[in-house]
Parts: sequence; structure tokens; C-alpha cells
Amino acid sequence: FISVSCLIITFFISLFAFYEVSLMNCCVYIKFLPWINSDLLNVDWGFLFDSLTVVMCCVVTFVSSIVHLYSTEYMAHDPHLPRFMSYLSFFTFFMLILVTADNFVQMFVGWEGVGLCSYL
Repeated sequence: FISVSCLIITFFISLFAFYEVSLMNCCVYIKFLPWINSDLLNVDWGFLFDSLTVVMCCVVTFVSSIVHLYSTEYMAHDPHLPRFMSYLSFFTFFMLILVTADNFVQMFVGWEGVGLCSYL
């Protein structure tokens, strides 16, 4: 129940981000820290929120919250429900990393995380 409620809250935050970025025409770049620093390659860990990104965030969080809600009801009597919900939450996390990445290295991390969670 906690993951479903957190995803619903995240969906509403995505709707607010959609309003701020798409409707107010204000792109946002959040840079957290330098991730890979070498002489030829500098990669920062950050997030880019433009109009396409916030639309995809709304889609991902809405579909994921519906899937989480359905899964909790469908698998209510399964003894492995906590493990399944953790894999499903990791899938959503890596999908959001993939969507909001601001460089190809971070996008690759999200892509591989989605593939790993799909395999599990």
C-alpha cells in the first residue's frame, strides 16, 4: 500500500511539473554532482526537465501507479508479494531515471536498470 500511495503522490508531483515546465514554458536542469571526471570526459549526475520529459514522467507515474494498484489486489494472497513489489518499484525508479537523464551515460544506467528489473 505504501508504494501505491507514493506513486500516486509522485503522479501529482509530475502533474505539477507538467504545469510548471510545459504550460509556463520553463525548462529546468538540476545538476547534483560530477559523476565521471577525466581529461576528455566530464559527466555530471543531473536531471533535465523539458516538455517531453514531464509528459513522459506523467505517463510513467500514472501507468506505474495503476499497475502497482492492480498488482497489490491481484497478488494479495501471494507469499512473495513484497519481493514482487520491490522489483516493480525498482522498475519504476529506473524508468524515471531513463526518462529524466540529461546525458547518455545516465540514460544508459536507466536503460540497463529497466532491463535488469524486467529480467528479475
